[in-house]
Amino acid sequence: MPLSAASPEPTISMASDSGAVRQCPRWARPRPSYRKGFQRVPMLQVQDSSASQPDRPTVIVLNKQELLGEALQRVPAYRALRQAFPGHRIVCLSRYDSQFANGLAAVAPLFLDDYLTYQPIDGRPSRVRKLARSFGPLDVVIDTRSNLRVLGSALAFYFAAPRYIANGVGFFLRKGVRLGVEKRGYSHAERYHRMVEIVAGRRLPFDGGLPTQPKEDAHARRILPNTAAYFGIATGPLGSVKTWPLEGYVKVAASIRQRGLRPVVLLGRDETDQRPWFEQNMPDAVIIDAQVARAHDCDLLWLLQAAAGRLVGCVANENGLGHLVATRGIPLLTLAGETNARRWKPLTPYWRLINAGEFHASRKISAIPPEAVAQAIAEMVASRNPPAQAPLLRNEAAESVTKLQGTAIGNTS
Repeated sequence: MPLSAASPEPTISMASDSGAVRQCPRWARPRPSYRKGFQRVPMLQVQDSSASQPDRPTVIVLNKQELLGEALQRVPAYRALRQAFPGHRIVCLSRYDSQFANGLAAVAPLFLDDYLTYQPIDGRPSRVRKLARSFGPLDVVIDTRSNLRVLGSALAFYFAAPRYIANGVGFFLRKGVRLGVEKRGYSHAERYHRMVEIVAGRRLPFDGGLPTQPKEDAHARRILPNTAAYFGIATGPLGSVKTWPLEGYVKVAASIRQRGLRPVVLLGRDETDQRPWFEQNMPDAVIIDAQVARAHDCDLLWLLQAAAGRLVGCVANENGLGHLVATRGIPLLTLAGETNARRWKPLTPYWRLINAGEFHASRKISAIPPEAVAQAIAEMVASRNPPAQAPLLRNEAAESVTKLQGTAIGNTS
């Protein structure tokens, strides 16, 4: 039923952990998720729409969803946004869920002021505009989606926002910035970052590193002390087309040991059932999983991220866990099957790829021979230099502790 002009539309006030209140129309409340493990971070309260709105200029970023790998691909763009628009309020609106509202919530405030999930950004243009304007004076809109949905956002914002850009072919949908069409970068991370540069009107640093969380970093140092050198093995959920068969890691582990390194197995939330197999077939390996995280009262995601920085290198599937390892800037070998790993290139400067298509036309990841993986690891170790973490734009580790004392982080991977 349409609202009458005499009665203002009630709004939903979304109180974040930092105390900031996020205003959005009642019709824009986040939809509940029926997926296992979803945690609703904000608390919802109905408030009168006459409440004062912030007067900071606003940057709105529109996303479809951000699983772990997708979210990490956007880190360089979000960091560049914060640097380019330090006085703006940066708000992300996601059609579905995002790891920045869940597992990555500890670092989200370094880049973003607000993040709302399950928002109706595919709805009528007038409603989308009303939602965006509820955050304050609208200055910049960036639509990262790369399909026909960008046409809807163009209708909603082209005449409402001083600056607008969408992730269409050649970035042709743009306003308030230098006109033109250009070839988009091949990887998603490059495209997102380039969009920020276009609206900012200048080149910006490309930095995909993430700070560690102090508690998890301290425990990672105890689990992986400096008395040995380590090489990581990060798998994926059993049965996934992205997951290399576990049997291949037996030969890989033997190659790791021959080079004086100790295998470290990184198991995310979806790989916890693999612990017995690795205990039986790789008894000398250090296993870091949910069991270890619970024993040290740590968040699993951030314990894995901290442990990755202790490794000489790592071999991983093309999945979120591999992208998490890449945030530490260490050498990474990605095993890819039917997916386009180059489109989702991990954000580490030391990257190698073995593509199943090189060995079989089916491109099934099981076609990758263990000998090829062992040889690639041998080359990585032989040519290694102590990799330094990519420099952060500011002391984000200390800043994250100050901003997020007491923040609860979900164990997502």
